[in-house]
Amino acid sequence: MEKIWLGAFLGITCFLLLAWMYRRHRSWIANFILRACAGLLLIHIVNWLLEWRGIGLEIGLNPVTAGVAGLLGVPGIAVMYGIVLYFY
Repeated sequence: MEKIWLGAFLGITCFLLLAWMYRRHRSWIANFILRACAGLLLIHIVNWLLEWRGIGLEIGLNPVTAGVAGLLGVPGIAVMYGIVLYFY
């Protein structure tokens, strides 16, 4: 039962933080969303090219990779491919 309360508390806190950030920093949020979408598109294209060439390095498209792409951009995507290559 306490996990539900903890999850609700964290959810409400995150919502309030995002609402505050939206009011104060709209351009930052728009920039993050734009970079995350562009990063996911780049990951999808690179995954397709690697699959077409028969190379098994693939990064999944999920909220974590979107966050890394939104925060770090192309260098973050390169680091994710480097991590996948290291553990390949």
